[in-house]
Amino acid sequence: MGARAESLAKQFEGRAAEIEAEDAFFAFKAVFLARHPHSEFRKDDYDAYRKAIVQLGKHHYPYGMMVKMLLKPLGLNATVGRAVSPAIASALRFLTRHAARDGTDGALTGRL
Repeated sequence: MGARAESLAKQFEGRAAEIEAEDAFFAFKAVFLARHPHSEFRKDDYDAYRKAIVQLGKHHYPYGMMVKMLLKPLGLNATVGRAVSPAIASALRFLTRHAARDGTDGALTGRL
């Protein structure tokens, strides 16, 4: 892939992430207003929700299963897969637990 195509791919990926985040915000807002019809919606409500979701993900995400699903298409020897899975899962767990420490008070930014 040429440099221009790679640059365009990165731009498309970034825009797709922005659209997805925007969709999630408006979906949350609609659900919030339906559940709390007499309350005013504030962005702080969405921020608190995102922070809670981040905390849930950090502590309850099935990293081991994810690693197995990622390694399966590689066709690795079963022994190799069992040997590397715990290390990869631990590394991913570490990265996700520390990914939001960028001054955003737990909000996901997509940066590690």
